[in-house]
Amino acid sequence: MWLQHVQESHFQSEIDAILAKKTTSRQQQLGLFLDEQGLMRCKGRLENANLSEGARHPILLPKNDHLTELIIERTHQELLHSGISQTLAKTRQKFWIIHGRATVKSVLNKFVLCRRHEGGSYTMPPMSSLPSSRVTEITPFSRTGLDYFGPIYLKTSG
Repeated sequence: MWLQHVQESHFQSEIDAILAKKTTSRQQQLGLFLDEQGLMRCKGRLENANLSEGARHPILLPKNDHLTELIIERTHQELLHSGISQTLAKTRQKFWIIHGRATVKSVLNKFVLCRRHEGGSYTMPPMSSLPSSRVTEITPFSRTGLDYFGPIYLKTSG
């Protein structure tokens, strides 16, 4: 019932176009159709796969709705606060969210616990001082090094 309400409030023009058997750009791009419960679902290339109905034909959800945020939050908590990619993949087993990656990212940025544990960007550790033998001035060629490689075979006759 909640899913139907959300879809009707955000995708009414697509629902009307499906019922009138007209094609819109979004309908063509996502392969939208209404199932027997009146929910708008997406057709994909996994139609003949041996997967659940939700994975083959996910339910369409808008990007900026409270129900979408609640679904993403629940999935994120079920996955023990894993990252964006894992949360998006698990959500896509049942739902298709418009601008999914950006939506999941914005919802996960609201989690204070995840932001605290993830921390900030990586900072370089402080560099130690160079040894005095490398920074002391000396005259040129007071120390020399020689690279030797071998064995070297010499031809002594002729």
